[in-house]
Amino acid sequence: MIPDTWDYMILFTSLGLLMLMQAGFLCLESGLVRSKNSINVAAKNLVDLILAILLFWLVGYSVMFGESKNGYAGMPEIFKFDPDDTFHPLFFMFQAMFAATATTIVSGAIAERCKLVGYVAIVIITCGLIYPVAGHWIWGGSYTGITTGWLEEAGFIDFAGSTTVHVTGGAIALAATLILGPRKGRFDIDHPHGFQGQNLVISIAGVLMLWCGWFGFNGGSSLFYREQLPTILFNTTIGGAAGGFGALIYTICIRRCVDILLLGNGVLAGLVGVTAGCNIFQPESAVFAGIGAGVLASFGFAILEKLKIDDAVGAVPVHMLGGIWGTIAVALWGDELLFPRNFSRDELLEVQLYGVGATLLWSFTTAFILLWIINKILPLRVSAEDEEKGLNMAEHQARTELYDLLHDMKQQETSGHFEMPVRVETFTDIGQVAIQYNRVAKRFSHSQESLKETIRNLEETRHRLDAARKKAETASQHKSEFLANMSHEIRTPINGIIGMAELLLDEEHDEKHRHYIDVIHTSAANLINIINDILDYSKIEAGQLSLEETELKLDDVLMQCRNLFALKAEQDNLDFQITVGDSVPRQLLGDPTRLRQVLVNLLGNAFKFTENGSVSLDITGSGSSQDETVSLTFRVSDTGIGMSQEQQQIIYEAFRQADNSTTRKYGGTGLGLTISRKLVRMMGGDLSVESVEGQGTTFFFTLTFKIKATESHYQPASSSPEKHIAPTPNDQFKHLKVLVAEDNRVNQMVIRKYLEKLGITPEMADNGKLVLEKWKSGSFDLILMDCEMPEMDGLMATREIRSTESDKDTGNILIIGLSAHAMAEHIQTAKEAGMDDYLTKPLTLDQLKQCLARYFPGNSAQQSSA
Repeated sequence: MIPDTWDYMILFTSLGLLMLMQAGFLCLESGLVRSKNSINVAAKNLVDLILAILLFWLVGYSVMFGESKNGYAGMPEIFKFDPDDTFHPLFFMFQAMFAATATTIVSGAIAERCKLVGYVAIVIITCGLIYPVAGHWIWGGSYTGITTGWLEEAGFIDFAGSTTVHVTGGAIALAATLILGPRKGRFDIDHPHGFQGQNLVISIAGVLMLWCGWFGFNGGSSLFYREQLPTILFNTTIGGAAGGFGALIYTICIRRCVDILLLGNGVLAGLVGVTAGCNIFQPESAVFAGIGAGVLASFGFAILEKLKIDDAVGAVPVHMLGGIWGTIAVALWGDELLFPRNFSRDELLEVQLYGVGATLLWSFTTAFILLWIINKILPLRVSAEDEEKGLNMAEHQARTELYDLLHDMKQQETSGHFEMPVRVETFTDIGQVAIQYNRVAKRFSHSQESLKETIRNLEETRHRLDAARKKAETASQHKSEFLANMSHEIRTPINGIIGMAELLLDEEHDEKHRHYIDVIHTSAANLINIINDILDYSKIEAGQLSLEETELKLDDVLMQCRNLFALKAEQDNLDFQITVGDSVPRQLLGDPTRLRQVLVNLLGNAFKFTENGSVSLDITGSGSSQDETVSLTFRVSDTGIGMSQEQQQIIYEAFRQADNSTTRKYGGTGLGLTISRKLVRMMGGDLSVESVEGQGTTFFFTLTFKIKATESHYQPASSSPEKHIAPTPNDQFKHLKVLVAEDNRVNQMVIRKYLEKLGITPEMADNGKLVLEKWKSGSFDLILMDCEMPEMDGLMATREIRSTESDKDTGNILIIGLSAHAMAEHIQTAKEAGMDDYLTKPLTLDQLKQCLARYFPGNSAQQSSA
């Protein structure tokens, strides 16, 4: 058919609208990328258009519309036209815009990471090979009216390019994105929904420009069938709107918000979907095709996100999926009366599926193979450094105000100097940001100087505090050493006093002299208790006292308390009771020594301040038998003098008692309750008091223990004192050969007398060297080793003995340390030196007897009685 003036006008107008489409693509893609890449995207669009037109002129047009070879491709040659055929150049220009559109679809998908040379390679394979071949299959005889392409002959319908342009471009885009991979950081946790484009408003403006340009895309395809033009334009309009509506429904139902970008892409998908059959669709069909394309494209975005395929502008879901849907929709909803060859819907559907599948396979496979080969030879992707810097600068050396601002800020960051202001371009948005930044930087510089001055002051303060801390630590160390030395020096003579008093009490005396001796013994023991309180308080204050978690037999602790105070209760005619609840377990894990110390302190105070009535210790428990822990409440009550509310406020202060008259009348250091409360708190409880002046006092606390096992219930004992270890016959130890190492003459006499009372005749040594000589020349069962002696101390002597035993591979002799040092670190040092046990002075006969009984239990009968 010979074109008339109207055909020229339609095609000429369509060309203008198609150029508007290129501007629309530029706005859409530039707005979707980050600002550091926007110039590169604009340059890419321009390069695409330039190269697409030239390549289509050189080879693409002839391959697509030239003389066919078996319906697969035309002969490649430069486009030429008959001067008399003035319509032919317009047709070429129209088709060149289609080729440029396919190329732009591809290059948009791989934006922000592809080199410019990569774009050139994509234009070459798209416009020079893949698109012209696919176009020949479908549109080969469009200009001549003679069917040439094999899909064209099969009756395949693609009116304005849903498959030819959009599926082809989308398939090549998918191959390119897979070859290049995602943008750096695209699927990091910091970007769960992708990168934020620099200007979505420009992108939506691009969508509207594309919608307008689509009238030329579809309307110009009518060529010699202008009577269909109104239908085509109407379907184009309503199809785009329907695509946007489908995306809107998706965003509301799935994303629970209106995603403006997805909405715009839905419009484009609807336009793609209606393009294949806009000449044979009824309005309802165009709506179905548009909605389906919009929804399918929206799901496509989610699928690509899940598969971590990075399509920068959504080319694959919009163009490839929208094109596939639109091609199939022709068979589903097109006017059957307008089908070629009187096809039924099923027959046309088969042709449409076959045609779109073949085009998809050809485009994707060829593009993937060629791009893979090219990428191996000439990498298509920019370096990681250039991608981070941005392609505006890396590819085009295009500086922007934002780039200059960031460059200056980077220099400030590197140097750490913020005094020099960043460059300012007045009367621009970035310029206003730079002005405000300079103000902030200036303020920051001032604050930084102030901060430096503060840091210098803090550093000086830290040095002063560090010096004060070291001084305090030195003073604390000196205090600890002083207390330890004083304890040693006091315990040594007291050991003689208590020892001699015990020896005298074991002999016959009249009542007056026995009373005198008992006073001496009691006074010395009280002095030792005062020393122990001071040492404990010092260790607690210094944080050196620690608790142990070992087997705690509650019955043993309570029996020791009863034995300790039973005689006192009998002498003062006081009722002394210990009661234990039925639910209280007997085998626990805890620190029996510290629990006993607290109870003894509280009971000691109760007896001290009670002249008439009673003293009681009550223990109750809470928690079922299935629990692994139990909470026990201990209550020590008396009917003594009681306390006022004011007195109760100060009783836990160190070295304080209720009032001075109390100290004068009853004695004491005022440390017992202080230590007890601190120990209870260390064990996880708190010590509380209830008291009424003149009526009595109750101290109570609750502790939580781990349960080790369930034992029989505690049976209250009589008020008479009992020994924890049964009496041991004195002749049990008479066979022992004992070497005593002690330099103090009084203590030598005390220990000798103790041992003689146990049937032992000891051998004495007053220094470590003499101990070694006697040990090497004699045969001893036991060495009682004083730790501090002249010439060689007991620790060194013990080490020498253990070293010799190790060299000769002989059995180890039993060594029990004797020392007035009672600190835990001294005991640990003795054990590390090789001592088997450790006894602190002052030493009583009973303590010595119990120690020997542990290591020399005697015959089986005696052992059983013990």
